[in-house]
Amino acid sequence: MKIQPKTLVFAGIVVVVMASLYGLWYLNVRPLTRAEALTQIHTALIASQSNNASSSGMQVRIVSTRFGIDDAFAAGTYEHDGAQVLVPNQPFHAASIGKLFTAVTIMQLAEEGTLDIADPVADYLAAEVLAGLFVHGGVDYAGEVTIGQLMEHTSGVADYFADPVDSGVTVQQDITQNLDTLWTPEMLLAVSRQRQHAVGTPGKQFHYSDTGYVLLGLVIERIEQKPFHQVLADRFFVPLAMVDSYMPYRSTPTNPQPLPMADAWVDGVNVRAARSISADWAGGGVVTTPNDLLRFSQALHNYSLISKASYLRMITMRNPFRTGLYYGVGMMAVRFGEFSWALDFLPESLGHIGILSTHLWYEPMTDTTIVLNYGSTDRVESSFMDLITIKTTLRRIVTAQP
Repeated sequence: MKIQPKTLVFAGIVVVVMASLYGLWYLNVRPLTRAEALTQIHTALIASQSNNASSSGMQVRIVSTRFGIDDAFAAGTYEHDGAQVLVPNQPFHAASIGKLFTAVTIMQLAEEGTLDIADPVADYLAAEVLAGLFVHGGVDYAGEVTIGQLMEHTSGVADYFADPVDSGVTVQQDITQNLDTLWTPEMLLAVSRQRQHAVGTPGKQFHYSDTGYVLLGLVIERIEQKPFHQVLADRFFVPLAMVDSYMPYRSTPTNPQPLPMADAWVDGVNVRAARSISADWAGGGVVTTPNDLLRFSQALHNYSLISKASYLRMITMRNPFRTGLYYGVGMMAVRFGEFSWALDFLPESLGHIGILSTHLWYEPMTDTTIVLNYGSTDRVESSFMDLITIKTTLRRIVTAQP
């Protein structure tokens, strides 16, 4: 079944959440020990997996200082020389969670003095790279677009991945129809340049755009004078011991015995082994594991990767994305109370999500990190419901226990 574009895919979440409020209310009745809470969480996850209409498995990683939890869970299988049992730390395609790596790299470069996010992107990229991407109402705004606007999706550029095209199919559709295509940044930009139109003028409206993050990746390469995948390795994968993280068809993990990548179902097609999975690049082309993402998240939120000032800039949520979801400067926030009044007790979480039902969330109030991979475009709603179940159940733990 064909899903809606990225910017619309969350519209059904509110309905699902509202239909489940009575069950969620019950979850807040009786205190639980840690063992009881984990049992309830695992039971709920097993039920969710058994109700899964797609063929994808699930991985869940929960680490919480406040609730004393360090848990890894997996269910289902993946295809590799036949069906194999999915394990908790299986590598998976993180999809748009990868935008965090791009955004943090830009903030690091800003701190190093090699750019300012208020700079025009035209200061770093040639005119031919930007040509045709920012023409709106007959006016070319390429010279006015800033790096910061690309980061927060307010540049006005179209989204090559899912926006309508004048001819042919979107990249999202092409991924499943032409599995052997190895996408380059130039090919991705050409989609927006030749078959799409800018959606607005710089700084005037929010419009989620992978095209903008491809441009950020090119800015990074221009400054660093090395391939984007090497920048990620040098700045994150190696120093943080993210041994299972890499960009497929561009780099390899440092783990000498890496596990195969989990399935990645796009519109009902498993693109796990397809070259076309290269279509995300700097907009989310990272394969990683729950443990590796945990290391990255902890380093980001304790200011080891960027300064507190840069971090606060990233988490300033300037734009609504969908109901309950907001976007800052390369960072997302989920505010559960906007799904329903009955969820208002759940604190805001910071991080990012991906179209493959991938999640990386950090809850500052309780120092809790949650990583989810459901590996399918068809499981966004169920992944959010399980996220809510996890967060609600954690709050029933008696934190005074030894």
